[in-house]
Parts: sequence; C-alpha cells; structure tokens
Amino acid sequence: MIREATNEGECNDQVNKNYANIINLLSEIQMVIITRERVKDAVPLLKQDIKDAEALLASSSDDADYDGMVLRLQHDTRDGSEAYFARNDAALAPLFEEISKLISQLQNAVKQSKLDTGAKNIQKVQEFYSNFKQAYESKSEYQIVNFISNNWESSEGTTISDLEDNLRRIFNIFDNINYNISNLTIVPIADNTFRVNYDVEIIGVNYERNLKHEEKSSVCEEIMIDNKGKVKIYKTINGRFWYIK
Repeated sequence: MIREATNEGECNDQVNKNYANIINLLSEIQMVIITRERVKDAVPLLKQDIKDAEALLASSSDDADYDGMVLRLQHDTRDGSEAYFARNDAALAPLFEEISKLISQLQNAVKQSKLDTGAKNIQKVQEFYSNFKQAYESKSEYQIVNFISNNWESSEGTTISDLEDNLRRIFNIFDNINYNISNLTIVPIADNTFRVNYDVEIIGVNYERNLKHEEKSSVCEEIMIDNKGKVKIYKTINGRFWYIK
C-alpha cells in the first residue's frame, strides 16, 4: 500500500511538472508571437523615423525643428513603447543603435543652431544701429519712431509723443546732423532680447545762424527682435539718443 501511494504521488508530481512545462512553453510561444507582432509594427516606424531624421540633418533650413525630431525619436523608443519591448530583436537592435546616434547628432545640431541664430541676431542688432544712424542723419522722424516699440520705456519718463516732438524740433533747427555711435556692445539677456551699450555723439549744424552744437551721451538700452525678425528698442535704461539742448 505504501509503495502504491508513493508511486501515485510520484506520478502526480510528474504530471504537475509536465503541466508546468507545457504552460511555460505556451507562454514562451505566446511571447514569441507577441514579439514578432511588435517587431512587425516597430520596424517600419523606426525606419521612417531614421529616414526623416537623416533628411532633417541634411537640410539647410534655418527653421529646422531639431528639438521636435529628438522628442519624436525618444517617444518612439521610450521605455514602455512597443519597439522598446522588442529592442533586443535582431531586426530592431541595429535600428535602436542608429536612432541613438541620430539623437546625439540632432542634439548637437540644436546647440549649433542656437549659436548660429545668436550670431545672426547680433548681426541684425548691429545693422539696426547702422540703419538708425542713417535715419537720424537723414532727419527721418517717421523712420526713427518706427525703430521704437509701441511699449517703449525711458528712464526719464519720456513718451513716444515727447520723442516725436523733440525730433521734430531738432530736425527743424539743424540743416545737417551727424549721429556718431562708438563702443557698441551687444549682450544677449534672453531669447531674442539684448542689452546694448554705446556712446553717441550728435552734432547739429545750422548754416544760416552759423551754429554748431554737439551733444554726447552714454546710452544703455534693451533691444528685442520680434517674431517677424524686426528689431525694436523697447527700453532706454540710461542716456538719451534723441536729445540736443
């Protein structure tokens, strides 16, 4: 009886082991099927990501959205994604490696783009002051006021209306005006915003009255480049660019 019971117990143990093995095998088969389905969906997705990222890097567009492409690649390969689940598959592993390299290249492109944009913006500000000088010396009140933001602030409380009145008076008095800018320094303080310091010498001449007047000022102001690429003075912190006594 004891031997029969032992044999029966051993038989049950073997049945249980066989059952467990079958369950494990079925689970492995199911996992293989799921992995193949995920690979089937992920491969074309990642190949398209790679194609688009390479095209973006090869383009010379000033408004290339490198940040957006980085986010896209990171999203499609993130932990928890269909592709990530099967990342060690022979078909997906090289794609993951390629995408990792592309993300690094795109991030470098983002840095370079910011440097290039910063240099271009500083050049825009330099050109702005050259145009401002020309407008002042041509006594174009309209052009000068157009260089000023509608929300312009002055440390002295001068308004745009005051500015227009003063420019009109100066341009009526003097036949010729020289507007000389020196020691121009441009420092970025925020996106598309710059702190600008310079010395200005304004020389006005009235030939009929044999009058020559010189005015010097050290100016500090903040410049902004708007979404349309236009440069405007929106705050004069110190000094005056518009005044001749």
